[in-house]
Amino acid sequence: MDKGWIQQVGTPDEIYEQPANRFAAEFIGSVNMVEATIDEDEPDYVTLKTAAFEAPIHIGHGITGFEGQAVSFAVRPEKLGIGKDEPGQPYNKARGTIEDIAYFGSHSVYHVRLPSGVKLMANFANEKRWASEGLTWGDAVWLWWDDNDGVVLTS
Repeated sequence: MDKGWIQQVGTPDEIYEQPANRFAAEFIGSVNMVEATIDEDEPDYVTLKTAAFEAPIHIGHGITGFEGQAVSFAVRPEKLGIGKDEPGQPYNKARGTIEDIAYFGSHSVYHVRLPSGVKLMANFANEKRWASEGLTWGDAVWLWWDDNDGVVLTS
């Protein structure tokens, strides 16, 4: 509900994983939101261009949209992988520098500043006893995600 208008009806996981719009995406949980435009709009995939990333965004399914349309790309922090090695795929990746780390015991949230100035959050499970031995402040890192980890929001 926003200003008296119902924005989305669904179970918590439906709203979290498939928000209807930007308000719903930002209302429930943490989200990385990037402004983009539709570059290719095909029935079985979509590519997006954004000034935030050097590489394009690839979505593994079609959407209701059109080439050149302004959209938002939303991806949850736990959907992002993080590491020091560049991923092999030509899309769905961004490089940056760890600017801040929030340590929560079971997981850490890495705040990564990209060359474009955009900051993304990535959750990382702390599987080792000392989480800071793997990645720490100032490290150059890569973030990546799968074709269906993000959501394209047209409103």
